[in-house]
Amino acid sequence: PLVVAGDIIGAMSFTYTAPRYFSDADRAFFLAVGRQAAQALERARLFEAERLAADRARRLQRLIGRLNEATSAEQIAAAVFEGGLEAVGADAGSLGLIQTDEAGMPVAVELARGAGFVPAVAERYRRFPITPGGPLSSAILNREITLVGSAREWSQRFPTAPEDLAALGFEAFAAVPVIVGGRVLAGLSFTFRTAQRFDEGTRTFLLTLAEQCALALERQRAHESQLRQAAQHAALLETIQDPFVAFDHEGRYSYVNPQAEALLQRPASELIGRRLDEAFPSTRGSPFAKTLERALESGEGGHVEALSPTLRRWLEARMYATPGGGVSVVFQDVTDRRRAHDAATFVANASRLLSASHDYSVTLRAVAQAAVPAL
Repeated sequence: PLVVAGDIIGAMSFTYTAPRYFSDADRAFFLAVGRQAAQALERARLFEAERLAADRARRLQRLIGRLNEATSAEQIAAAVFEGGLEAVGADAGSLGLIQTDEAGMPVAVELARGAGFVPAVAERYRRFPITPGGPLSSAILNREITLVGSAREWSQRFPTAPEDLAALGFEAFAAVPVIVGGRVLAGLSFTFRTAQRFDEGTRTFLLTLAEQCALALERQRAHESQLRQAAQHAALLETIQDPFVAFDHEGRYSYVNPQAEALLQRPASELIGRRLDEAFPSTRGSPFAKTLERALESGEGGHVEALSPTLRRWLEARMYATPGGGVSVVFQDVTDRRRAHDAATFVANASRLLSASHDYSVTLRAVAQAAVPAL
């Protein structure tokens, strides 16, 4: 017997064509050869295990890089199976997303992507219910890895499973739940055409693969949520009929609606990412610039009504603080209102001046002095 650390890992035999008497010396020789062979086999096993672990580590590093770039469940699955199948020696695999009921309980698996299956099998399992008694369902419901080393073990452990592993042309199976925050988001499975002895290295690799897959799926869900929020935000902004702009926390334009483009006489593409004084140098030190600066520094809103040095029109600007330290501004062109107000004020002042003196030259001079700034 070939023994390593008390475990029999194999056996060695010698055969002879003629009868032979085995002495104690022969026995000692055979045992010594066996020990040396066992140690050599163990060294080879350890070397192969180290080589396999290093190879898996390299594959996992590349896989994580691809997962970080993936933006959909299909891309995540493609990244997993491109390097994952070969790393564990699997012939096929699948990533199925969990479908839940109204109470949040898992009820079905919907295939995101499969690899290595014939089309008929892939179509058959495109969507299937989660039921106790199946290896993948058990992994999902119990939230633990399920490893089946042979078709015989499959039949013994899962006699009620609706699938027949051997009938599908496979001998071994591994299923890993993909869990984020206590929720099972997906199920990752690998199938093998030959029987397997799943060692601790393979188990660790599969669990690590599932963890990275979970992180990628969570990033993808967050990305989709951000896209939906951005679309909703954009749709909401489009409903604003007044000229509207937004500045980020650094005072740079981050949004300009079409009405503001028309008012400012500049396309949004020329404004986004630029500061106010970069886009409109003549506004430096203006009431609007000062009010915007105070709003950005204080995190509070503001209001200003002033003559635009660039547009030569009176604008009213209402400023509102936004999350993240930015400021949103709604403009109104109040030129006509301001002119009407100034005209009424001038008429009132002129009437007062005309009635205040009987000296013709004095009266004209006073009216002129009042009219110049008003006009």
